[in-house]
Amino acid sequence: RTGRFTQEEDTILLDAIEKAIRRLHPGDVDSFKATLCGPKSAADQRKKVLSEVWDDAFQALPRRSRTSCYDRGRRLLQDTRRGNWTPEELEKIANMVNQASPQVVNWQLIGQELGRPASACKDIYRHRLSS
Repeated sequence: RTGRFTQEEDTILLDAIEKAIRRLHPGDVDSFKATLCGPKSAADQRKKVLSEVWDDAFQALPRRSRTSCYDRGRRLLQDTRRGNWTPEELEKIANMVNQASPQVVNWQLIGQELGRPASACKDIYRHRLSS
């Protein structure tokens, strides 16, 4: 399946992630969720458990690719702003990209600046702002 995730798929994905965390890492679910969408260096310490959590999540939506489930799951877990993009945010992205060389745009920095996932900033730029 391609296209946007439905609300039902989001719910299924989040439920699968939470069940897997509770099964594999009983304890503080919220802090473990932060590990799932944190920097890769922090996640390396729990690589096996993380892999199993994502495997369970992928199996919950068999018609979606592993990559799309992983990207969507991380976006849903991140404590960032969601919703429609404001004209100010779009302008800020365009300005920050124009100040960088095209091959070295720091999407992580742009995402932090806007309080949004880096991948969402990159996607909105590629789909709505790039020429």
